Amino acid sequence: MKLNKMRKLGLAGALAIGGLVFAPLAASADVNKCSKELTKNAAKVTTDVQKELAKCVDGWLKDEDKVLANHAKGKLDFGGGKASAGLLKAAEKCQKSLVKIGLDGSDISLVNGVTEKGKLGKAYQKLAAAVNPGKPKCGLDPVTKAQTPAQLDDEMTQLGWFPPSADASMADIDVRLMVMGGMANAWSTQGTLNRDSYRAFQAMGNDRCAASGVQCDDNTDCDPGDPLDVCSPSNCPDCLKIARAVDSSVGSPATFCSDNSPTPGIACVDETSCGGTIGVTDFCDTAPSQGAMTGPCFMASCQSGDPLTSTSVIQLEGVLSLPPVFIYACDDDPKCTFASPVVINLASDHPSFLCDVQEILPNAVAMVAGSGRGITALVTLNLAPVCVDSTGYTGYIDKAGSMPQFNVQTCVDIDKGTDWGSGAGAADACAAATNCRDDVVEYPPGTVIHTAKICQDLVATAAGAGHGLIRNDQILSTGAGIPTPTANPCDPATLIAAGEPSVGGVWTTGSATGNLWDAGPLTSGAPLGGLIIEPGNFAFNNSASGSPFDANALAGGALDGAMVSTFGTAATNPAASIGAQLTKVILDCQP
Repeated sequence: MKLNKMRKLGLAGALAIGGLVFAPLAASADVNKCSKELTKNAAKVTTDVQKELAKCVDGWLKDEDKVLANHAKGKLDFGGGKASAGLLKAAEKCQKSLVKIGLDGSDISLVNGVTEKGKLGKAYQKLAAAVNPGKPKCGLDPVTKAQTPAQLDDEMTQLGWFPPSADASMADIDVRLMVMGGMANAWSTQGTLNRDSYRAFQAMGNDRCAASGVQCDDNTDCDPGDPLDVCSPSNCPDCLKIARAVDSSVGSPATFCSDNSPTPGIACVDETSCGGTIGVTDFCDTAPSQGAMTGPCFMASCQSGDPLTSTSVIQLEGVLSLPPVFIYACDDDPKCTFASPVVINLASDHPSFLCDVQEILPNAVAMVAGSGRGITALVTLNLAPVCVDSTGYTGYIDKAGSMPQFNVQTCVDIDKGTDWGSGAGAADACAAATNCRDDVVEYPPGTVIHTAKICQDLVATAAGAGHGLIRNDQILSTGAGIPTPTANPCDPATLIAAGEPSVGGVWTTGSATGNLWDAGPLTSGAPLGGLIIEPGNFAFNNSASGSPFDANALAGGALDGAMVSTFGTAATNPAASIGAQLTKVILDCQP
């Protein structure tokens, strides 16, 4: 992939660069072809799905207007009037639109004569073809034009996805998340343009009398003079994948007696279970599924708590320089002036879409979101504010213990050519790591003094319900106000230093570990009276553990769990960057 060259940045910029963890050494020459194919087909999901959703809503509203017109003309719903009967056809038409989308209960990857004709299935097939062997558009070697695993990892990572080599199913998961992103944007667009959309889907999903079209809960709601007008399930059963039914018992995982039955809420198999008579009463309600309160995809935030007390932190270990203030943050070296790592507390939140669409991503809830500013951080001791912008989220939370899960393992060796006695026992302390990049360390700027190695590996671990894996790329910038932050430190007009997008920031509910080798100070010839980062004779280590998300909170639209990550940087330009550091990130989400 095309690596961003490390620039002369302050704290924020160096932090951002620290996320460039999966980048291999070779640059991708054909990532543009991959990007074009993926974005074209994923974006088409949004337009195609939103078009069908709009057909549903507009058709329903049109027939609701007809009902009002019929009533105004004196037409009745009973006694042969059937003023509301047109609503039955509107719901039926919407069901056809949802099948056309691919929300028919079938996995979008199945080729069964129906699913592949759906909008979601068509997009899936094209996206899968782009990343899989055959006639791929992604991962092509610039010389041989053949797909290679390393090149595919390179391009997919650069574009914001998980490396396919991490697991045999990861390429497929990436594709499903692309489709889910299109679905999320389609629903968001529809809801933005027409706030009545959710109510319309709810109405279409409710039970209706078979002849009159009146909303019903049991047969007493229907025309008593028409034996054919009985309370029947909705003509759009899949509408309840988008909206909840009015009756709270409808659409539960099992079937339950309706609220107006003699035994409301208990499980049932037929009308007799609810105190009724088969064919006469309609107390045993069933529905294929039941949507969220606001649709299949809704925004949710990680509530990180009080920024001064929250465990949601960025923690740095290493030799740090923040011009014009230079500091050590090395726990285990007597030359350090700080006895503990520098902690950056996170404040506020960044919302992302939670999408539970089983046709697209079975047995998991997807997290997808685009850019946003949701976090402002403060360096301990108010050294500087750090403005955190997210370029996007991509990931999943496992519902059934069937999704691949990983621990994050980071290694940084400031001088891979020399063992400075830091405990690694070898010149290349990160020799065992696989996903690595090299960075040159310069002093003075333009003069290479040695080469650093920065790695982040995903290590497979046991799957489990509630465990998650998130790709979160960020831009961190130094805000206005050193040493005292201003009232609006992240105002773009007053930023001290802009950051660069990080690439490869993988967060896990498992564990994250990291090692930083051969980092140390050199006190002679330092710019601004500070420190020049040079190899020394000490090492650091850092680790953090996450926790799985609570399924009950997740069903209610809240995030309750902890995600962690580690990454590191070298001292490309000690006079203007953070220097050699290992970063531990803990994001503790509270419902």
